[in-house]
Amino acid sequence: MTYEFIYRDPYKHQYAVINFMLQNKKGYNFSGMGSGKTAASLWATDILMEEGKIKKTLILCPLSIMHSVWVEEIKETVPNRGYSIVHGTRPERLRALAKDASYYISNHDAVRTYGAEFLKANFDVIIIDEVDAYKNHKSKRSIQAQKICDKAKATYGLTGTPLANSPEDAFGIGKCVNPSGLPVKYITRWRQMTLVQIAPFIFEPRLDCAKVIHAALQPAIAFKLEDCVDLPDISYRTMEFDMEPKQKKYYDKVRKDQLAEFGEGTIVAQTAAIKANKLLQISAGAVYDEDGNVIIMGIKDKIDSIENIARQVGQVIVFSQFVKVADHLGEQVKDSRVIYGKTPRKQRDQILADFKASRFSVLIAQPRILSHGVNMQFCSTIIFFGPILGNAYYRQAIGRIRRSGQKKKQLIINFSCTKVEKKLYKALETKEITSQEVLELYYNE
Repeated sequence: MTYEFIYRDPYKHQYAVINFMLQNKKGYNFSGMGSGKTAASLWATDILMEEGKIKKTLILCPLSIMHSVWVEEIKETVPNRGYSIVHGTRPERLRALAKDASYYISNHDAVRTYGAEFLKANFDVIIIDEVDAYKNHKSKRSIQAQKICDKAKATYGLTGTPLANSPEDAFGIGKCVNPSGLPVKYITRWRQMTLVQIAPFIFEPRLDCAKVIHAALQPAIAFKLEDCVDLPDISYRTMEFDMEPKQKKYYDKVRKDQLAEFGEGTIVAQTAAIKANKLLQISAGAVYDEDGNVIIMGIKDKIDSIENIARQVGQVIVFSQFVKVADHLGEQVKDSRVIYGKTPRKQRDQILADFKASRFSVLIAQPRILSHGVNMQFCSTIIFFGPILGNAYYRQAIGRIRRSGQKKKQLIINFSCTKVEKKLYKALETKEITSQEVLELYYNE
């Protein structure tokens, strides 16, 4: 059978991805952000539908990109195919599952509550976008996802960041997509193969960890974005700011108290992220008073810089991981809008559409909300209001503008108040950094 690409032709690397999916019933696409994984997946499944080999495909993805990415891509790539959004109340989800469609799109968490209903739907193909959502193999949603994938004819896991936090992530991903590829059945043995303990509660990857994971997560295909398309250069700048005296005093007090806890051994891996985030939040400008109320301080100069940068370059995306800070920026920064976790989907979509149409110049957002699938290559400047705990979120946030179709040189501006923040940015550009490592940087200031 000869398949005709009617609406647009794939890139060369997308042809390779399509062939890979047609030749493998289980597999991973670890290509970089912006490389066109979504379109290639739709073309491959459309070909299988044309050949009569499959009828129904389930797409599990982050809630934030169900409409903005997958629905829009279906409309552009395979508009002849029907789709159904499996989201909302229980009756709405059941009606969506009962519809006659080619593609059924739902969020990662849906399988936790509606696992039995998904199983009854008898999907032929499962596509899991950002498959690392199921990295915890013992979670209820992962267990349900494993059952759904086991029943399907084919399963494909998509992500540009398969190991966002730890080698343990690979085990959970493998249990969903291709459990037969894992060399061991249990996580205990997997830890022994990939990690070595260097201190109480602290583990590091073994020297041969990458080879073990590479062999386990197969078959796989991966393309770097730079190998797929020619992109203009990207550059990084750090802008340094001083804390206000009261802010600095509070920062030093919290750091001193945590240092004492650290010396006593009461801070372990489970609490390290909370402790590190508290220090990052203070330097970002959110200080709590004795009654637990948030006081915003030390950010006026940063706001002036944001507005000055926007005047020079046009549109700017500002990432702030703290809601209180993002809210304050939205109130104070001229010609801006804010998106964070609680922003309703319709409102979020409208804000993104307005930004794309250049109706305002500064978009303020939490990194996690825009870390998946949102295409913003019409913008070329990003400001990080402070470091992010998570190399994956940092790179994915940058991937919103560094993707196919970008015509301008990109500029990433990192706002910093401390020496530690500068070191964190450097680490984020090169490797994953743990919360424990972050704390040790603070305590060794």
